[in-house]
Amino acid sequence: MNNKKLTNVLALEMVLAMEEVKSNQELVEKLTKMKEQFEKKNNSSTGSKKLTKTQIENEEIKAQILEVMTSEPKAIKELQAENESLAEYTNQKLSALLKQLVGENKVERVEEKRVAKFKKVVDNQ
Repeated sequence: MNNKKLTNVLALEMVLAMEEVKSNQELVEKLTKMKEQFEKKNNSSTGSKKLTKTQIENEEIKAQILEVMTSEPKAIKELQAENESLAEYTNQKLSALLKQLVGENKVERVEEKRVAKFKKVVDNQ
């Protein structure tokens, strides 16, 4: 069998392909309906979801953070000192947003003397 994960939809497709199942029309209808329900559920959960108000605000804050960032490592307090709009937010909020940026490979975390500092990732492409 291939490397695909055996999902409910895939399992139902395999069962529907069996000759014994094809001969029972009632069973085919039931399994087809189940397959459609799983596909509908999968499409709704993996579809593009609208961002919440807070997520949109956080994206704007992350853009501000990236504007202030340089290739020099800076602590969160230093970022707040350089940009008045970032000073409005708590260290905890900025730390969470910086962690997201690290996950997106836009910012790199560096520890200097037990202080977490962040610097912008430079593309060499």
